[in-house]
Formats: sequence, structure tokens, C-alpha cells
Amino acid sequence: MAIFIGSNKKAIWFFVAAADCTGHGVPGALISIVNYNLLNKAVLEKDLNNPADILNYVNHQLTLALHQTFQESSVKDGMDISLCVVNTKTLELNYSGANNPIYIIHPIENAVTRISK
Repeated sequence: MAIFIGSNKKAIWFFVAAADCTGHGVPGALISIVNYNLLNKAVLEKDLNNPADILNYVNHQLTLALHQTFQESSVKDGMDISLCVVNTKTLELNYSGANNPIYIIHPIENAVTRISK
């Protein structure tokens, strides 16, 4: 599992990601490095701050880097990820995930809500 924490140049957005890349050994390490770099590029160079846009960008770029097509089913290289983006001015949290849900804990009601889409 990899943790990505960062903020963009304006320091308005705070990004937290927990990811698990596919593969073992060298292939898994390679996918981890590529995905980490693509996350940084999406945030720092492309100035994306919507988590769904970030993950779509990373997915598209990874597909190009691995010379795959979206229809190929024999190769499943990629990552499962939960990405949260917090606006530090409004304290609004936005979430997007690939094969990972988010759980919202309500301590007063003693309840947990699972959101998967």
C-alpha cells in the first residue's frame, strides 16, 4: 500500500490517497512508481483538484504508458485507490475511488456509512 499526501501550489487543496498497485516484485514496484508520478503530474502540473478527474487522468496516462487499450482484458496492471481531496478554505471533502469504497463514521449516531460510488 502506498500513501500519497500533497498539496497544490495554491495550498487550497490537500490530497490524501491510499493505493494498492497490482503485481508482485518488480512489476508491482514499477506500477507503484508510475502511478505515484502520474498522481503528482495530475496535481502539480495539470493543476487538477477533482478526485475523479485526477483518477481518470492517471488511468488514461497509465494505459498509454503500458501501451494497452481500454478493451484489453488479459492485462490488469493498475491500482486500487481511494483519493480524498480537501478544500482547506471550505473544509469540503471530495472522494473518488477505484475498487475501494469510503467509510464515513458518525460517532454521535454510532453508525458507519459505506459509499462505493
